[in-house]
Amino acid sequence: MTFHIGETLNVGYYGVKVVDITDLGDAEITVELDCVLGTYRLTVPLGVAEVQRVIPAEGELQPGDVWKDSTGNPWFAARYYPDYDNKEDSRGVNADGWRTVLVPEDISEAGAPKRPEDVNQDYGPMTLVYREASPGQVEPEPAASVRIDSLYGRIKSEDVTVSHPDWNDGKPVVLTELHGRFDGRVEVTYGVPETRDYLSATVPADTLVTPYGGAA
Repeated sequence: MTFHIGETLNVGYYGVKVVDITDLGDAEITVELDCVLGTYRLTVPLGVAEVQRVIPAEGELQPGDVWKDSTGNPWFAARYYPDYDNKEDSRGVNADGWRTVLVPEDISEAGAPKRPEDVNQDYGPMTLVYREASPGQVEPEPAASVRIDSLYGRIKSEDVTVSHPDWNDGKPVVLTELHGRFDGRVEVTYGVPETRDYLSATVPADTLVTPYGGAA
């Protein structure tokens, strides 16, 4: 099984979130477990522990979404109004009387609307392709450019979204680590949202980046 960082899983009886995938391919994943004593990071050896997919990395499915499965096949999320006399069919309906289902591109008896959790488990990991913006939703505006070394304090408490012309073709990336060097440069680790890859770069400390969601 392959996984995406941010997926919610059930490992045994526990609900966890994937926070890292090791360089061992599909052998291990690192997850976070929230409990009354705090949040713990655990390494899960795949093939030993029982793992079940719960929620994709992008979150709960919404009607109108377009998703693709691990083989690239598209799935369309829709509202489904069940047979209320059928206990299994009506399981999971919301207060408005419907639940979200996934519909494949090719419809047949075998390709009837399916529960998202079943599709995710059988064909995941699922990747969000399209979601219509909510009414009134405003995309974050970039702030004025700042020196990258000015983000040290902020990045200790949160990941910071920035853009730089040489990273991800100038599109936003997520800074996850900054480390200063004695030669006046900074080692940077950043995530690319579109591919979920983590890349590194070494740049001068006075390199200008454009933060999103406010300056440091």
